[in-house]
Amino acid sequence: MALFTEPRQIEFREISRPIPKPNQVLVKVRVCAICTVERRAWSGDKISGLGEVFVGGHEASGEVVEVGEAVIQGFKPRDKVVMGLGSGCGQNGLTQAQEIAR
Repeated sequence: MALFTEPRQIEFREISRPIPKPNQVLVKVRVCAICTVERRAWSGDKISGLGEVFVGGHEASGEVVEVGEAVIQGFKPRDKVVMGLGSGCGQNGLTQAQEIAR
């Protein structure tokens, strides 16, 4: 995991494999984009709603590893997905992306 810890500083840490909650999908990220939020954090801009240290990478693609038992969108392991922070339609970015990817 890459953490923005201060302007122009990124710290890399190994973390244990997360266990998805019943309404979550665990995705192994293969590719991740840098967006305006990460660029601004790298530059040292103060961003409303972000703490002193944060993990970027909300625009990514990868493969479903595990699906929580309450997820109803039809995801299954090995599905290829793309993710975004959210969308104007009120759906979470992964659900919307699944329809695009299929």
